[in-house]
Amino acid sequence: MIVPMNMQRKLLLLLMILLTCSLSLHAEETLSEEALRGEHLTIRLMTLGQGDPLYIWYGHVGIIVDDTLTDRSLMFDFGVFNFKQDNFYLNFSMGRLFYQVMASYAEQRIDYAVDSKRNTSMITLDLPPESRYKIYTALIDHIQPENRTYLYHHYYNNCSTKIRDIIDMGVDGQLKQWSEDIPSQYSYREHIRRYSGNSLIMDFILNFLQSSVIDTPISVWDEMFLPDRMERALMRFSYTDESGVSRPIVSEREILSDFEDRPEIPDLWTPKWPWALALGSLIGIFGILLRYLVDMKDLNFIKILLGAYHTVLALFGGLLGTVLLFMMLFTDHDVTFGNVNLLLLNPLLLYAALKGILLIFGKQKNRHIRDIDNLWAIMSLLSLTLLFLKFFSIIVQQNQMSIALIVPINFALGIYPLIRRRRDRKSTEEER
Repeated sequence: MIVPMNMQRKLLLLLMILLTCSLSLHAEETLSEEALRGEHLTIRLMTLGQGDPLYIWYGHVGIIVDDTLTDRSLMFDFGVFNFKQDNFYLNFSMGRLFYQVMASYAEQRIDYAVDSKRNTSMITLDLPPESRYKIYTALIDHIQPENRTYLYHHYYNNCSTKIRDIIDMGVDGQLKQWSEDIPSQYSYREHIRRYSGNSLIMDFILNFLQSSVIDTPISVWDEMFLPDRMERALMRFSYTDESGVSRPIVSEREILSDFEDRPEIPDLWTPKWPWALALGSLIGIFGILLRYLVDMKDLNFIKILLGAYHTVLALFGGLLGTVLLFMMLFTDHDVTFGNVNLLLLNPLLLYAALKGILLIFGKQKNRHIRDIDNLWAIMSLLSLTLLFLKFFSIIVQQNQMSIALIVPINFALGIYPLIRRRRDRKSTEEER
């Protein structure tokens, strides 16, 4: 039988309508299954405060999924590393630190966090079932063998930013859109100094090694590299659900542990440059005193003491400057790139350290003293160059603490011998 052309078109149109309805019903059925599965899920965030070892100074965070259907609670942790992994220390020194994602039973992790005497809090996220399911499947995908390892970055890609990105995905990008428009009160450097301020030595070293890369203005989105700042941001954040209603994302916050002997992280960081200036001035004045005594007394014992002074001082500064230069030129530590602190401490100081050793054990002590004087004169000139660049705002690196500590030493040890030589030369000319 031959079907008329117009009848064929009607049958084809009917078939397309039925197919479209079938696909729509299937999509609704799938969505309903996701929503149904998500009804059994609860998403929580556990935030841990500062710990004692350096690598947990900045806190930690894990995302917990409670599943009533399986009666199981899993914590997904993006901050797992192993000191015994192949080439760990080599990779770390080269700026290529690999972290892993791990899932473990939440109850055990909560008990461990409390037992480790770290201040711990828990927030529950108020999300639609579909979003909960989406987050859960993303977390499951992250722990697959092919996905569980990632290249860690302290500011841009860490245990906190990974979870931040997943939550943002669960609210269709609304978290990022909201937080990127809010400027942070501090830069990356000022944030980390809130945590490192209790250790003057580590505070100095960490700030010395990092360049102006961490001094640019950042947003609330960026500052969520810190777990406590992410929790604080989520407490303020509301998203718009599918019905157009604005909903706070946090429905509940619980304090799991609060140890009084654990110092709280200050909201404001305290500048340390006045203390650094006082210390640097004392070290420089002591060096001038030794150098003056050498000129006045010309005693071998004082020359040996001067040699020990220069050896210790120049060796510390030279090694730190060498580490900085190596990190800038040969590693992936991008936070060191373009660091102007190289004008304050650099490998040239190792020459002064060598001369200091020769001044202690060798002969021709006056020659070694003269070489040391010349080296510090170069360092004082480099320091003056840095101050010039800083004064005219040619550089923006916030290195006030490094300047306050090092410049007085460089100036004292570099300029005093020049003044003495000029005075001696003038006296000689007058005698003639």
